[in-house]
Amino acid sequence: MAICDMGWTRQLSPLIGALADGSRELILSDNNAVGLVIFGFDTAQRDHEKWKEPHFDNLKKAIAEIRAAGAPKHIRLASK
Repeated sequence: MAICDMGWTRQLSPLIGALADGSRELILSDNNAVGLVIFGFDTAQRDHEKWKEPHFDNLKKAIAEIRAAGAPKHIRLASK
């Protein structure tokens, strides 16, 4: 899998590999809630006026759930 070739050190779920090789199909339910995770930015980028308005505001209008953290190590995701 390409994601493993990027130096990924955590063990991935076998389901990710099955999706990658086509042996499983990804299916979203009718009531799915797909959000957006934004990471890899610094304080100057986060606080820049062109990021806050209008870009980030437009994202918030279009996407219900947005998680933003400069460093990905601060992001913890859990299913509902």
